Amino acid sequence: SLQQPHGVANEGVVVRRAHFHDFMHGVHQRIGKLRSEGSRAGVSAVVDETAAGGPAVLCFDEFQITNIADATLIMPLFSELFTREVVLVATSNRPPTDLYKGGLNRELHMPVFVGALERRLHVHYLDAPVDYRAKMRKAEDDAGASSASSDFILEALGVS
Repeated sequence: SLQQPHGVANEGVVVRRAHFHDFMHGVHQRIGKLRSEGSRAGVSAVVDETAAGGPAVLCFDEFQITNIADATLIMPLFSELFTREVVLVATSNRPPTDLYKGGLNRELHMPVFVGALERRLHVHYLDAPVDYRAKMRKAEDDAGASSASSDFILEALGVS
């Protein structure tokens, strides 16, 4: 949910963590609700709610754009977030240049957005020598999900 903080960091900084798809679903729902109430407010009102309560940090898991509705809304949304100096942290399986790759009308929405990301954010590529997700899936297949997860965590921490 946009209004449910995951936790509060030091000095009153509100930290919100969300799966990106869930976050965008909430944005679309809130904009729809505002419009159904006759309001012309949109992205700005949603960002106002998101950034309420002081400096905000948004942590997105699985940052990816998979549909035209998100692609259309993403630049106005992030422009508002940047204007309010919301700190963004995201994980993704793809570089910014590959967001919405092959998507409908990608050329209308993504070049400006990708440029903004590259100017405003620091992108760090984490290329680990071991794909722990693949190891975990294999361990679950081999041993059953109940014990494999804890074994995977111990191995990832180097405590096997």
